[in-house]
Amino acid sequence: MPGFLKPTTTPTPDEIFDVWLSKLTGSELKVLLYIVRRTFGFGKDVDAISLSQITKGIRKKNGEVLDLGTGLSRKSAYQAVQNLEKRELIKVGRALAEDRINEINTYSLVFREGVGEKLPYGRGKSSRGVGEKLPSQETVEQETVKQETDISNLRSSPNLSTSSEEGIEELISPELELSVEVCSREFGDMEHLTSNLTHAFNLWARTRFDEAEMLTRVQQARQITKQRIGLSAVQNRDKKMAYFFAVLEDVLGLRQNKKAE
Repeated sequence: MPGFLKPTTTPTPDEIFDVWLSKLTGSELKVLLYIVRRTFGFGKDVDAISLSQITKGIRKKNGEVLDLGTGLSRKSAYQAVQNLEKRELIKVGRALAEDRINEINTYSLVFREGVGEKLPYGRGKSSRGVGEKLPSQETVEQETVKQETDISNLRSSPNLSTSSEEGIEELISPELELSVEVCSREFGDMEHLTSNLTHAFNLWARTRFDEAEMLTRVQQARQITKQRIGLSAVQNRDKKMAYFFAVLEDVLGLRQNKKAE
């Protein structure tokens, strides 16, 4: 449908348009504007937002779509968040949910006046503060929205079947991105999530597996790695993710193929 409805407004700092519009990448601008919408658009200075919400948007419990997110991949969204943090345009508060497993991030803009002071852009006091104990699910207009899905609940989607001849840019799988993110968190390597995602998709590109099979192999490698780490096979925290990828190559049959070459 062309055009817009007559505007309602989300208070937005003019500097986003006057200064940062020319400096930010498209991904960074999308993520920044999404954070502005989820915070100031609902009268908050800070809000808990999951990576899935940034990428895919929010659907209420009754099925109503609240927003469509940024449309970015998890990899692009995560990288944009990191870049915005480095530019000191946003502040990300990281905390564990009540289940002590899932991570819930809170997002706010950084102001020269200081985060937490009364700001001219907000329309009300934030319902949550950075670092407060957060529920494992986020409430949006009295509706519950799931934060993240565990890898055990992943379902394959009708994405591209792949072969080793296809280029890495043609491979699309939000489920694989989520799987790698879960592994990166479990094995203490969230710092290198972007490179971990690239590595995983490169391995996928070397196989002839469809998405569902690739996800199954990743799950197998994850369980094997956890079992072997439990037996003290890997003591160095920094090497756990590297060990996972070595196991994944074995599970995918790539190490054997490499020897045969």
